[in-house]
Amino acid sequence: MADPDIKILSGESQFSNNILSINADAEVDLAKDPIEALESGVPLFFDLHIEILRNRKYMWDRDLFKTKYTYSLQRHTLSKKYVLKNLITDTQRAHDSITAALQNLGQVRKLAVIDLEEITNRKNLVIAIQLELKISALPAPMMPLAYVSPQWHISSQKYKWELDL
Repeated sequence: MADPDIKILSGESQFSNNILSINADAEVDLAKDPIEALESGVPLFFDLHIEILRNRKYMWDRDLFKTKYTYSLQRHTLSKKYVLKNLITDTQRAHDSITAALQNLGQVRKLAVIDLEEITNRKNLVIAIQLELKISALPAPMMPLAYVSPQWHISSQKYKWELDL
């Protein structure tokens, strides 16, 4: 595997029935320690942060909307499958390998974000996404070491694109 990191490669918006949805692709590479923890039965949690911002020229972008989707990844002890679950929508998929599960985590498809009626002024809007490993969701005995170890600090940069409404 490559260096532990998350790279968002692309993102796009879709509109259907007045609902804004997103598609995104990311590469997720874990370090040795998180992989060993997963293999030992410790679930890993990932947060997908989504923001809608008003792009302003001379000031910081203004937050209009923020939400977060949390995913869990764990290895099922009996079947030896890796189960990726969206904790908001309660959907899950089982994979034969950790590589396949991480590829699936990096493929966001038709993820509903917001009803467009909630956005009144639709000019100069930007959508930003970020995916990160959630250290605070680890079991308590693992947290102190994870917070000081760079192997556990796995997060993408914010990926932004214009929102054409």
